[in-house]
Amino acid sequence: MRVRQTLPLVVAVSALAVAAGCSSSTQAPPPATSTSAPGGGAGAGSGVDQGIGGTSSPAPGGTVPGQAEVPGATAAPGGGGGGGDGGGGGGTVPTVTPSVSTPTTVTASPRIVSFAVTQQPSCPEGDGPYRSPGSPAVVSWVVTGATSVTLSVDGPGGYGTYGTTGSVTLPFGCGAVGTTYTHTYMVTTNGGTGPAASRTISASATQR
Repeated sequence: MRVRQTLPLVVAVSALAVAAGCSSSTQAPPPATSTSAPGGGAGAGSGVDQGIGGTSSPAPGGTVPGQAEVPGATAAPGGGGGGGDGGGGGGTVPTVTPSVSTPTTVTASPRIVSFAVTQQPSCPEGDGPYRSPGSPAVVSWVVTGATSVTLSVDGPGGYGTYGTTGSVTLPFGCGAVGTTYTHTYMVTTNGGTGPAASRTISASATQR
């Protein structure tokens, strides 16, 4: 009679021991931890927000997880610090300055182009009230490469200084009847580059 009463008690104690052992061997899983994303950014939210394995991975191209990548965010190829609002431009375009050559001015030496008697002289003619007074000599010249000319009559010594182009009327001296008289005229250049140029001509007339 005593054995039958204790048997249900033993079974109940055994059941409680088995239940306690099962309860102590089962543990709750550890809470998910947050792992910071590479590059210094902190992982956000729980394990569901962090993606596979409980860690957050950077989106391609350096975008923030959970945000769509913006097309064209990469810097355009080019020379100088591109990126940003305007993108990188190409390298600096060199400035080409065309060279200008100065023409060389060639200065010619003084030159007498022409020098001639343009009016032949004559001596006085006749006697008394019918005597002709005669006529002067006229000489003309053209000179280049000079600033002026000096005219001389019958040898050295200046008769006068004139421009590079001109003419002058010169008196013609005569003497005894039947005699031919000759006078010489010389033109000499002044100024310019190089040696001076000179030329001599003559005119003759006969006293009648």
